Amino acid sequence: MAEETPSRSIDDSIHPLALKAVLVVDDDKQLTSALQWILRDENYLVDVAFDGEEALLKVKIHEYDAVICDVMMPRLRGDEFYVQAKKLRPSLANRFIFITGFAADSDIRNSSARVA
Repeated sequence: MAEETPSRSIDDSIHPLALKAVLVVDDDKQLTSALQWILRDENYLVDVAFDGEEALLKVKIHEYDAVICDVMMPRLRGDEFYVQAKKLRPSLANRFIFITGFAADSDIRNSSARVA
């Protein structure tokens, strides 16, 4: 007599915690890839944009739980993207994490203080 394998329901394969969606916005593809890998490993859904304009298009279409955003990017800077994104999705206003390689630049620090 063949041993029966217990059947698994579809619910058994679903992760018990709801996935959170994060948008990573940075023109540094190597850093973006590393953040994407780390966040996916922690069970986040990760979307990527390589400049502020691309990110703005994604925010128009998708809802995100958080945004990790570089400040200095081509086409649309991170602080400018933030202002436009929070107009589209006011719930994102307090869900931005800004990153930059120019932290010692006083213009960057002052810009970050204005968006906070």
